[in-house]
Amino acid sequence: GKRFDLAAPLAGTVLDLPVRQGDRVKAGQVLLTLYSPEIAVVLGNALQERNRLATELARTRTELERDLALAQGRLSLAQDALERERALLAEGISARKEYLAAQAEAQAARVHVDALRRQRSQTLALLQRQRAVLGSATVSQLAAYGVDAATARATVAQATVRPTIPFRSPGDGVVIMRAATPGQAVVPGQALLTVVDPSPAWIVLQAYAEPLPDLHEGLAVRVQAPTGKQVSGRIDQLGAAVDPVTRTVPIRVVAANEPPALMPGMAVRATVTVPVARHERDALLV
Repeated sequence: GKRFDLAAPLAGTVLDLPVRQGDRVKAGQVLLTLYSPEIAVVLGNALQERNRLATELARTRTELERDLALAQGRLSLAQDALERERALLAEGISARKEYLAAQAEAQAARVHVDALRRQRSQTLALLQRQRAVLGSATVSQLAAYGVDAATARATVAQATVRPTIPFRSPGDGVVIMRAATPGQAVVPGQALLTVVDPSPAWIVLQAYAEPLPDLHEGLAVRVQAPTGKQVSGRIDQLGAAVDPVTRTVPIRVVAANEPPALMPGMAVRATVTVPVARHERDALLV
């Protein structure tokens, strides 16, 4: 099965470690929580820049809304003046020159309003993109420290600096090694936990030379755990050489189903029933 080795990605202190050796864990389950001054610096800088952008965004929006409101007011006055000049021109009271001047002024006011609306949209979109880029950059920084993407995004979305990072299991499995304790100071690269996925389980047996001629891939195997529980499987691979020290050959067996009774590193005994001249006999493997 798969093996997941979790090491400290940066210096810090283990705050919480809710799993023990032998525990079964699920993908995404929190294995430990780490406090790190480095994370505090990264998040502090990101929060400071995010607050600066938020302040700039609010100020810019206020200024643009004010300028747009003034321009819309001038447009409204220009349109009213144009309507008056149109009516006076129709009654012969006003000259066409005055009407055309009012029309040009109204058109200029409309163009100015449209330009301010575009400027507002573009400026606010730019500031929003800058915030998004900042968030992505911070997520990338956290990912470089070994923080998974989902946790990094959730951490960046917080409005406060919380320099504690939960580290999650990359997959389902069993904790076979726990080398840390709550309150322990750790350094980058220090081994903390190992999780192994036992399904499908590979069981490596050692066979002496006598039964080897009768063994082949596909033969059924009965594996007995120290607890007495039996697990069935089949030979998947025969070793190509004899160990010069033990005088045995490794045989790999794939369990037929997930064996809750077996743990990585556990010593087991196995029996293989092999056909010999139309009779059957058992070969004991260890």
